[in-house]
Amino acid sequence: MNSPLRDDPLVRKVIETLDQQAAAPDAELDGRVHEALRGRHAPVITRYRGRWAMGGLALAAGISALLMLPPSILPWRPAPAPVVHNQPPTVDPEFLDDMELIATLGEEPDES
Repeated sequence: MNSPLRDDPLVRKVIETLDQQAAAPDAELDGRVHEALRGRHAPVITRYRGRWAMGGLALAAGISALLMLPPSILPWRPAPAPVVHNQPPTVDPEFLDDMELIATLGEEPDES
């Protein structure tokens, strides 16, 4: 990145100072880190970290495979519900005759 600001002497001096400070070791920081890590022991799980990672990966792959499979392949799908064919209700012929009689009685005579 060639910026026109890099040609400025002040910016160049700040960059050089920051680079020198980053390269120099910090004894106080190193002492604090060493003191903090001195009493710690590696947990037992770190010995089996690779096994746990592979086990988790295998579990994730198995779950995703089950989720991605089409439902027709899975053997434990529920049985389809029985289909009920709705038949129209049967009508008594006498009832139809009575309705026809009521309809003809309710008609007004033609006024033509």
